Amino acid sequence: NAFEEARLKRKQEALKAKQLGFWEEPKAKKGRYTKY
Repeated sequence: NAFEEARLKRKQEALKAKQLGFWEEPKAKKGRYTKY
């Protein structure tokens, strides 16, 4: 469903961001990367 797709997309974006070196603290965007 749409929710799962959005969650997966966020997970991939988090992975990319981490690799590129501008990982955001979970505090900055509340709960965005916590269940990673």
